[in-house]
Amino acid sequence: MLFVVEKSKKYSELKAKINSFKITCCIFLTFFRFMQILNPIYDVVFKYMMEDNKVAKLFLSVLIGQEILELKFLPQELIADFQGDISKIPDASIQLASGLTIYRMDFSARIRTENNEEKLIIIEVQKSKLTADMLRFRTYLGRQYANKEYFQWVIETGSQRPLKAGIPIYAIFFLGYGLKEYQGIPIIEIDTCVKDRYSQEKLDERGSFIPSLFHKGLIINIPFLREKYRNDLEKILSIFDQQNRSEDFHILNVKEEYFEERYRPIIRRLQSGIMEKQIRDKIIAEEDFLSELNDYEERISKLEKQKEQETQRAEQEKQRAEQEKQRAEQEKQRAEQEKQRAEQEKQRAEQLLQDKINAVKMMLEMNISPEIIKEKMNVDDNFLGKYFSK
Repeated sequence: MLFVVEKSKKYSELKAKINSFKITCCIFLTFFRFMQILNPIYDVVFKYMMEDNKVAKLFLSVLIGQEILELKFLPQELIADFQGDISKIPDASIQLASGLTIYRMDFSARIRTENNEEKLIIIEVQKSKLTADMLRFRTYLGRQYANKEYFQWVIETGSQRPLKAGIPIYAIFFLGYGLKEYQGIPIIEIDTCVKDRYSQEKLDERGSFIPSLFHKGLIINIPFLREKYRNDLEKILSIFDQQNRSEDFHILNVKEEYFEERYRPIIRRLQSGIMEKQIRDKIIAEEDFLSELNDYEERISKLEKQKEQETQRAEQEKQRAEQEKQRAEQEKQRAEQEKQRAEQEKQRAEQLLQDKINAVKMMLEMNISPEIIKEKMNVDDNFLGKYFSK
């Protein structure tokens, strides 16, 4: 009985300490004006944020560095939307499920350029938390170039006839795993550079040929987003900085003062979703899904490596067998050659013997004495007796 009372007392003390810690955290967050927002590293949260057209326009304008006048969400071929029950995904669609490791959003944007001109572009946003998605990025981007609906009519310089040209594409990649080759660089910009090959002089982008075939892009290297953000873009992208996670990884603590008033709709949108149970349930489903998918892809990767090793071993065995076959063939050829040489030597020896016999016979018919024949022909009595005994 004394043990139960003592255990209950310790539990009460621990509970009091936890409550005290929670109060301290609340005071800390209030003092430093921390705001709790949903973590957009999760696709369902990112989707929730971007479904608000005002927020999406604001967010993408900062990313591409140009004012977006009008933004339209384009139909998606594949959207990773998690409804909570991963077990409902049929085994036959495991390849399709693997495609869900990338979340895609496509937008048609009318922008204002630095020259105060209006221009239509396609903004392709792709987001991934896995390292094995490079070919999928390439596949999806290729589909955009092949999409016959993404074109516009233009009139080129020196021509009065309208031509069909592809709408320029701006690709944005959010990488949850990061590019280790660019460690410490949170935002990587890829820009088209047009120049004279001979003089290396940079040229202005003209016409629609180059924009139709070559695209600009941005890579958000999420693991290398760190505090001490240097400009508005890095401050806004701090919503992806996983160092700001709370004990609940679904929640981030961000400093509201980091964001200018014009950018605060972004964090307020993410804050508003915290109380929506459906979103929180989808986050948990996404975590479960990606955990299973990670395990699946690791198993597939191991099996592929094993298959590759087995293929290499089989190829090596095949090469060894070929080499053995070649060596056996070479030995056979050498044996044949030796046999032919022995046969030729035998024939030459027989021919020499026959020539010698004929010469001795001729000398005997000329009544040359045996002593002279033996000396001249280098033969002995045994030779004469064997072939000329009669």
